[in-house]
Amino acid sequence: MITPGQLWREWGGWLIAALLAVLLYRLSGMLAPFVLSLILAYLLNPLVERMEAWGIARPLGCVLGLVLVVGMVAGLLLLLLPLLQLQISALLSQLPEYWSRVQGMLSPLSKQLGRALPPEVFAKLQAGAQAQAAEALSYAGQVASGLAGKLLSGGLALLNVLSLLVITPVVAFYLLRDWPLLLTHVNRLLPSVQAPAIRQLMQEVDNTLAGFLRGQSSVCLALSLYYMVALSLGGLQSSLVVGLLTGVLAFMPYVGALSGGFFALSLAWMQSGDWHLPALMLAIFVVGQLLEGYVLTPKLVGGRVGLHPVWIIFALMAGGALAGFVGVLVAVPVAAVIGVTIRYLLARRQADNMAEAAAAQGVSHPLSQPVSRRPRRPIAP
Repeated sequence: MITPGQLWREWGGWLIAALLAVLLYRLSGMLAPFVLSLILAYLLNPLVERMEAWGIARPLGCVLGLVLVVGMVAGLLLLLLPLLQLQISALLSQLPEYWSRVQGMLSPLSKQLGRALPPEVFAKLQAGAQAQAAEALSYAGQVASGLAGKLLSGGLALLNVLSLLVITPVVAFYLLRDWPLLLTHVNRLLPSVQAPAIRQLMQEVDNTLAGFLRGQSSVCLALSLYYMVALSLGGLQSSLVVGLLTGVLAFMPYVGALSGGFFALSLAWMQSGDWHLPALMLAIFVVGQLLEGYVLTPKLVGGRVGLHPVWIIFALMAGGALAGFVGVLVAVPVAAVIGVTIRYLLARRQADNMAEAAAAQGVSHPLSQPVSRRPRRPIAP
């Protein structure tokens, strides 16, 4: 007969994980500062540990690390926000001119199509295209005005922004200060039988997350700087907007380069009216892709991450659909946990199959031999 204690040891972890998932989904609207604090503490913990090795007390190291990050973010915002605002305003004001220029470029094709088709068919196609274009422009204007209204008006939006700016550093400080103590408590809660396997899984998850989050963040920052500088030198009028968008979206493999390249080529074509500027933009993005694929990603991320690009894109889209911004924040960690767990279970299954095959053939297989258990070393808080 199965006792409640055995049932809890077998299914308690899965029950806690399910409850946490439901809680995350239900409270996703208020969890953004806390999730950002957890990610920030995780990313800064190696720096704080290195400061401890240099003789700096951990609370002071936490303060120095947070001041460094907050200062860098604030400096970038103060430097880039005015320039981004000017370029976005200039782009919005030039959209009618760009649209008329596109119509002028397409007029020869329209004339050729009018000569090739019957007049009544061409008139219907032309009326339908104009109606669709007007509807698309109207819908885009409504979406943009709605987003601007949500971002710039309302006490709730202001409260959310203030909570991100105020609560995130405070919570991140306490998490950083108590990080070793938290790990010790979690380690003591692990069941004694499954503890070695869980520690191995968590170590692989940590390696995967550290390699991806820290490395890919550095790649995004380097690509943002490269594209903003290169597009500005190339003469693109909205270079900062396109370059920053490309660098940020580079967190999703291939999405940043494809979307940024499309916007850069489209804006360059509408800006110049010939093929010289689009060709230069294409060359800049080809160099950027070579730089990302052969220099930045191998050096900063490496090949030990083990997260397939398709899996990352699916995780980010699924997280955003399920829990919005918070879902996007936790998508990569959850994907790393799932991916590492699946690889671990497949490796264990393959090892069991090899051991069974060796036992069936009467051959002593190393995996079939009893493994001596070493006493677990206590973890200092």
